[in-house]
Amino acid sequence: MNCAITSSTIGAAASAGNTSSWSPAAGLSATNVAQPIASPAQTTTYTVVVTGANGCTATDEVTVS
Repeated sequence: MNCAITSSTIGAAASAGNTSSWSPAAGLSATNVAQPIASPAQTTTYTVVVTGANGCTATDEVTVS
């Protein structure tokens, strides 16, 4: 029995006024949402840049295999 997970929701709930930008785009359902669905063909490290309404930015990474 193969119980492999083929996709996962990544990210965190969005706050009002924040925008998200994910990269790389390969394997993501969208790059401009707070919680895209990731289904990469191979292990991939995704980077997200979140920009607040005040212009401040924060960057984080998540690896999906």
